[in-house]
Amino acid sequence: MRNERIESLAGNGAAPDQTEKLVGAGRGKLQARTAREIERRQIRYGILGRDFADGPSWSMLLALLEAQLNGRNTSIKDLYLAGNCPKTSAIRLVGKLESAGLVRREPDKNDKRRCFLLLTPKANALLMAYFDSIG
Repeated sequence: MRNERIESLAGNGAAPDQTEKLVGAGRGKLQARTAREIERRQIRYGILGRDFADGPSWSMLLALLEAQLNGRNTSIKDLYLAGNCPKTSAIRLVGKLESAGLVRREPDKNDKRRCFLLLTPKANALLMAYFDSIG
Protein backbone atom coordinates (compact mmCIF):
# COMPACT_ATOMS: atom_id res chain seq x y z
CA MET A 1 0.00 0.00 0.00
CA ARG A 2 1.44 3.34 -1.02
CA ASN A 3 1.46 6.26 1.34
CA GLU A 4 0.61 9.45 -0.52
CA ARG A 5 1.97 11.62 2.29
CA ILE A 6 5.37 9.91 2.12
CA GLU A 7 5.38 10.13 -1.67
CA SER A 8 4.50 13.80 -1.43
CA LEU A 9 7.40 14.47 0.94
CA ALA A 10 9.83 12.51 -1.21
CA GLY A 11 8.56 13.94 -4.47
CA ASN A 12 8.90 17.54 -3.33
CA GLY A 13 12.31 17.02 -1.79
CA ALA A 14 10.82 18.38 1.44
CA ALA A 15 12.75 21.64 1.31
CA PRO A 16 12.72 23.52 4.64
CA ASP A 17 10.26 26.15 3.39
CA GLN A 18 7.88 23.39 2.25
CA THR A 19 8.12 21.34 5.43
CA GLU A 20 5.68 23.51 7.36
CA LYS A 21 3.06 23.17 4.64
CA LEU A 22 3.54 19.40 4.43
CA VAL A 23 3.76 18.73 8.16
CA GLY A 24 1.29 21.38 9.22
CA ALA A 25 -0.13 21.18 12.71
CA GLY A 26 1.66 17.87 13.33
CA ARG A 27 5.07 19.56 13.45
CA GLY A 28 5.48 19.29 17.24
CA LYS A 29 4.47 15.64 17.18
CA LEU A 30 6.94 14.96 14.38
CA GLN A 31 9.71 16.78 16.26
CA ALA A 32 9.04 14.67 19.37
CA ARG A 33 9.01 11.43 17.37
CA THR A 34 12.23 12.39 15.59
CA ALA A 35 13.95 13.20 18.89
CA ARG A 36 12.71 9.92 20.39
CA GLU A 37 14.04 7.94 17.41
CA ILE A 38 17.45 9.64 17.67
CA GLU A 39 17.50 8.89 21.41
CA ARG A 40 16.63 5.23 20.81
CA ARG A 41 19.41 4.92 18.25
CA GLN A 42 21.90 6.42 20.71
CA ILE A 43 20.75 3.97 23.39
CA ARG A 44 21.25 1.07 20.93
CA TYR A 45 24.73 2.38 20.10
CA GLY A 46 25.54 2.45 23.81
CA ILE A 47 24.27 -1.06 24.45
CA LEU A 48 25.13 -2.93 21.24
CA GLY A 49 27.82 -0.77 19.67
CA ARG A 50 27.61 0.90 16.27
CA ASP A 51 28.24 -2.30 14.29
CA PHE A 52 25.01 -3.94 15.43
CA ALA A 53 22.66 -1.09 16.37
CA ASP A 54 21.47 -0.14 12.87
CA GLY A 55 20.89 -1.49 9.41
CA PRO A 56 20.80 -5.17 8.47
CA SER A 57 22.52 -6.32 11.69
CA TRP A 58 19.84 -4.66 13.83
CA SER A 59 17.09 -6.10 11.61
CA MET A 60 18.64 -9.56 11.96
CA LEU A 61 18.83 -9.31 15.74
CA LEU A 62 15.17 -8.25 15.87
CA ALA A 63 14.18 -11.11 13.54
CA LEU A 64 16.04 -13.60 15.74
CA LEU A 65 14.38 -12.22 18.87
CA GLU A 66 10.94 -12.33 17.27
CA ALA A 67 11.49 -15.91 16.10
CA GLN A 68 12.71 -16.91 19.56
CA LEU A 69 9.67 -15.33 21.23
CA ASN A 70 7.36 -17.14 18.79
CA GLY A 71 9.16 -20.49 19.07
CA ARG A 72 10.32 -20.52 15.44
CA ASN A 73 13.65 -21.61 13.99
CA THR A 74 15.62 -19.08 11.96
CA SER A 75 17.73 -19.95 8.93
CA ILE A 76 20.27 -17.82 7.10
CA LYS A 77 17.62 -17.26 4.41
CA ASP A 78 15.27 -15.82 7.02
CA LEU A 79 18.00 -13.43 8.10
CA TYR A 80 18.99 -12.17 4.68
CA LEU A 81 15.31 -11.49 4.02
CA ALA A 82 14.94 -9.74 7.39
CA GLY A 83 18.11 -7.73 6.84
CA ASN A 84 17.05 -6.83 3.30
CA CYS A 85 20.52 -7.63 2.04
CA PRO A 86 22.15 -10.13 -0.34
CA LYS A 87 22.78 -13.63 0.97
CA THR A 88 26.56 -13.10 0.86
CA SER A 89 26.24 -9.97 3.01
CA ALA A 90 23.97 -11.80 5.44
CA ILE A 91 26.51 -14.62 5.79
CA ARG A 92 29.26 -12.07 6.49
CA LEU A 93 27.08 -10.24 9.05
CA VAL A 94 26.14 -13.49 10.76
CA GLY A 95 29.87 -14.20 11.08
CA LYS A 96 30.35 -10.82 12.75
CA LEU A 97 27.40 -11.47 15.07
CA GLU A 98 28.90 -14.87 15.93
CA SER A 99 32.36 -13.40 16.57
CA ALA A 100 30.79 -10.84 18.90
CA GLY A 101 29.09 -13.64 20.83
CA LEU A 102 25.57 -12.53 19.89
CA VAL A 103 24.52 -15.43 17.65
CA ARG A 104 25.22 -19.15 17.63
CA ARG A 105 24.53 -21.89 15.11
CA GLU A 106 22.63 -25.04 15.93
CA PRO A 107 22.59 -27.94 13.46
CA ASP A 108 19.20 -28.93 12.06
CA LYS A 109 18.50 -32.42 13.42
CA ASN A 110 16.52 -33.31 10.30
CA ASP A 111 18.90 -31.92 7.67
CA LYS A 112 22.63 -32.06 8.43
CA ARG A 113 23.34 -29.60 5.59
CA ARG A 114 21.44 -26.83 7.35
CA CYS A 115 21.76 -25.00 10.63
CA PHE A 116 19.55 -22.65 12.58
CA LEU A 117 20.69 -19.40 14.12
CA LEU A 118 19.90 -18.48 17.70
CA LEU A 119 20.55 -15.54 19.97
CA THR A 120 23.06 -16.19 22.72
CA PRO A 121 22.33 -15.39 26.37
CA LYS A 122 24.57 -12.33 25.91
CA ALA A 123 22.44 -11.07 23.01
CA ASN A 124 19.25 -11.72 24.96
CA ALA A 125 20.58 -9.73 27.90
CA LEU A 126 21.63 -6.81 25.68
CA LEU A 127 18.33 -6.73 23.81
CA MET A 128 16.36 -6.87 27.06
CA ALA A 129 18.50 -4.02 28.43
CA TYR A 130 17.69 -1.99 25.33
CA PHE A 131 13.94 -2.62 25.46
CA ASP A 132 13.86 -1.99 29.21
CA SER A 133 15.66 1.33 28.72
CA ILE A 134 13.21 2.63 26.12
CA GLY A 135 10.18 1.58 28.16
